[in-house]
Amino acid sequence: MAIEYLDGERIIGLSTDTKPTDVASGSTFIETDTGNIEFFNGTCWFTKPFESINASFGRNLGATANQHMIEWFCGKSLNTDRWNLEAVAGSIDAATGMYDGVNYGFYIKNSSNSDHTQIDFGVSGSRKRQYSPNSQCIVTSKMGCGSNYDMRDGLLNWYDAHYFYASVNWANSNSKMSLESANGGSTTSTDSDLALDENWHTKHLKLNGSSGTMDIDGIVRATTTSNLPNGNNEKMMPFHAGVIPASGYSSNRGCFIRYMECWNN
Repeated sequence: MAIEYLDGERIIGLSTDTKPTDVASGSTFIETDTGNIEFFNGTCWFTKPFESINASFGRNLGATANQHMIEWFCGKSLNTDRWNLEAVAGSIDAATGMYDGVNYGFYIKNSSNSDHTQIDFGVSGSRKRQYSPNSQCIVTSKMGCGSNYDMRDGLLNWYDAHYFYASVNWANSNSKMSLESANGGSTTSTDSDLALDENWHTKHLKLNGSSGTMDIDGIVRATTTSNLPNGNNEKMMPFHAGVIPASGYSSNRGCFIRYMECWNN
């Protein structure tokens, strides 16, 4: 359908329609097929924050949402009805858990060389992989140290080495945040133009079957068409990981996550 301009600087159209940039700052674009509301800040369009708890559960403007998960990482302990905490390599440090600080969410601490700790959906043999290679993921997280560490956020198949995630990797010569993708073992790393830091950032990962994009704080930072997860059998699960890549690196590293949202398009 063609986009339609309404009063009050409102625009309606499909999520696939090209959003105009010659409109006033503060304009809103309502996607009639998804129910999402996009907000224009004078430079770019970004997803408008939830206006109600009803909207946060996916019941936006009467539109039927596909598989949709939202996690705020609040409370005294990790929601183990949903999340599985595991040591992919090494062991889980006792300090890993909900952080005793305002709005810091869940904390992963790695205390030894080669430790790889992550939260994901389920244990080996019964992982809940609900998200297709046509999906999206939003994550708010931060690095808790400034060297020799790799923080990973996104979607992971696990069994067949299919994944799509944002990486803040201080463990090699890369000085930029990057977008990592893999298709059955073949991998691609796409650097963004954003330097590594220890600040909170919101990353929006978008897969549509033919390309993948990473927005950081509302700005497109990396795009790739190489080695994307694909196929109906390559379903993925949300994950957040902290990794000390190999022996010889510093120990006692850590990272935080306070929000994650994933959905099928």
